[in-house]
Amino acid sequence: MTDISTREMFQYLVGEVTRVRADEIDAHLAACHSCQTELDGLRGMIELMDEPDEELESVDLVPEVRKMIEIDSEKPRQHRRSLPAAVVLIGALLVAVAAVTIWTGFPEEREIFRAKSSGTMIPEQDRWVALRAYRLGESGQTGRLSTGMKNDDFLLFAYTNLGEQTKRYLMIFAVDARGKVHWYHPGYTSAESDPASMPIESNVTSEELPEKIRHDYSAGPLWIYSLFTDQPMKVSAVEAMISGLRPGERIPVEDSAQHILKTVVEP
Repeated sequence: MTDISTREMFQYLVGEVTRVRADEIDAHLAACHSCQTELDGLRGMIELMDEPDEELESVDLVPEVRKMIEIDSEKPRQHRRSLPAAVVLIGALLVAVAAVTIWTGFPEEREIFRAKSSGTMIPEQDRWVALRAYRLGESGQTGRLSTGMKNDDFLLFAYTNLGEQTKRYLMIFAVDARGKVHWYHPGYTSAESDPASMPIESNVTSEELPEKIRHDYSAGPLWIYSLFTDQPMKVSAVEAMISGLRPGERIPVEDSAQHILKTVVEP
């Protein structure tokens, strides 16, 4: 049996393979140290993604929900069928949870984006999307990507896509200290291909992408871009747009939503 792909390992861990296939994977893992090490790292990554956010749990949502209800009560009433009060309250609570999840769950990344926006407010469409990055080392150690990473680290991603009009497509790529573009999603391995954005799920707070990806980066700052759009875009079109931008600058794509991360690749 050949080595197990990262995608199938992910499916195995979350119970999305058949019992027969699970038994085959169990037998392979018993005899393959490299796959077992990779599985342990991926298991740690999934556990990290599923950890409750202490900041989110400490937030009192009652004032936010009360404010939403008060604002709604001040609006002029039209002759229409009214919803039950419980439904209105639940809807307000869900909106509040979504907003707090975005703004308390990703504090470091949002500060980075704000700094690169010359103090301007974050665009409204960007409030409902987010990108999380996780690093997976050669020895299986896992962690949330923050201010630094090694050149041989694998990266995995999870995204948020919320709001009244969610986006339908996503691209994730990085630009290193020498200006070289590294693609994660979609995969881009040759100049002959020109892949398009990948379709994504709507109304998700943390949709995990199981593929682990590694590139050969130049040491120094690494900017990771997530571009959420209504229509698919080609890699060539996006690379043409970013060729003249400053590091971390928002990509000029109309009606897009974006989240930009920054880390540093160690020498």
